[in-house]
Amino acid sequence: MTDTTFKPSKMRWVMIGFAFLATVLNYIDRLAFNYLSAEGALRELIPDDAFGYITTAFLWPTWFQTVFLALL
Repeated sequence: MTDTTFKPSKMRWVMIGFAFLATVLNYIDRLAFNYLSAEGALRELIPDDAFGYITTAFLWPTWFQTVFLALL
């Protein structure tokens, strides 16, 4: 008899690792923005307009990704 059992590929663990890494980086990014927007000593280093530019630079790609995936 032939052995026809399914043997999963190692690539699935690579993809799971990428998804986990993307999730962790997303949470770190959100925590950094929350920390920078709070009142404190670090807040004095970044002016309001620069903080707005940084936030916009991160939000536009997210918006484009959402629209692109919605069209698929």
